[in-house]
Amino acid sequence: MTSSAGIDPPRTLLIDPGPGATHRLGQAGLEPTQVDDVLITHFHPDHVCDLVPFLFCLKNPRYGSPGYPRLIGPEGLTAFYETLRAPFARWLPIGGDEIEIIETAETNLESGRFCLRGEKVQHLPSSLAWRITDIGGTTFAYSGDTARCPGVVRAALDVDLLLLECSTPLGIEVQGHLGPATASEVIRDSGACRVILVHLNPECDEVDLVGQFDGDVRDRVELGRDSEWTTVTPAQR
Repeated sequence: MTSSAGIDPPRTLLIDPGPGATHRLGQAGLEPTQVDDVLITHFHPDHVCDLVPFLFCLKNPRYGSPGYPRLIGPEGLTAFYETLRAPFARWLPIGGDEIEIIETAETNLESGRFCLRGEKVQHLPSSLAWRITDIGGTTFAYSGDTARCPGVVRAALDVDLLLLECSTPLGIEVQGHLGPATASEVIRDSGACRVILVHLNPECDEVDLVGQFDGDVRDRVELGRDSEWTTVTPAQR
């Protein structure tokens, strides 16, 4: 997510660097050095496994000594990073010295023109959803992985754009995740204006997933697609 409003330098956030995230940055025309903060929702491999390649890229001599982005995530982030770093030693920055690590739970943080807020959600004990507000008041939320719970509704309250997990179609339920019925409830309860579905398991490709959402929220919902850009704009309320 990048903010480029006004005359200040843009601020770029990388959220949940899962498989291929570093490659996708290049496809999007971004250098790793342009990422100011890395936000993490939880520590499952599909959400963090590209953190090592991403940080290793910054060791490339072409970048000189650019410094590292902050790592921001749930409680346990420092211990997780030290475990991740153990087999790679000098190839990854030293936590607390070369790279700043911020553990947070339901706390407001600043990132340039963004205000960040984590909300605890029901997946792992420390899992967070992220709510991001820019200085112009535009709002974005990312659910991470979650079941229906108060935290994801708070994160998504009246947001202009919600990136919402929907792991399975109707008739298949997975604990700690959303399907069309529970995701419809989150959209209805939060009042999110536009919703892009992500974290889609293969079963979702076999059905009209959006068509399985409740009729009163369906027109706000669309499927996420790899490598597509989208612009977050304030909704007309």
